[in-house]
Amino acid sequence: DSKLPELPPSVSNLNNLQVLILDSNLLTWLPPEIGALVNLKVFSLNNNSINALPLEVVNLISLSSMLLDNNNLEWLPAQLAQLPHLEHLNVKGNPLSTIPEDVLRNGSADIISYLRELHKMKV
Repeated sequence: DSKLPELPPSVSNLNNLQVLILDSNLLTWLPPEIGALVNLKVFSLNNNSINALPLEVVNLISLSSMLLDNNNLEWLPAQLAQLPHLEHLNVKGNPLSTIPEDVLRNGSADIISYLRELHKMKV
């Protein structure tokens, strides 16, 4: 049973990739080159140890589902709100301190709305 310790920067060469499932690996970070995957629709990173998302995730303009359950995320970039097709953002089991507990409990739609409001305030 081999687990991926890191995602190589060469992932940027997969620019037609639409689904990337990296569940249950040993990932602690993502390379900024991940932003080159502009056709990615589903990105699943459940059950890793990711500490933070690179700001380049805002370049994933086709993304509709980002699954981040059970990682080590303490915050989410408000810029995620810029992703026009994002409908599912799963973040259960993360020590998120920047999103109110009631918003987290209500699920994807409320989390995305919260990030959109937060992003509006920062612009």
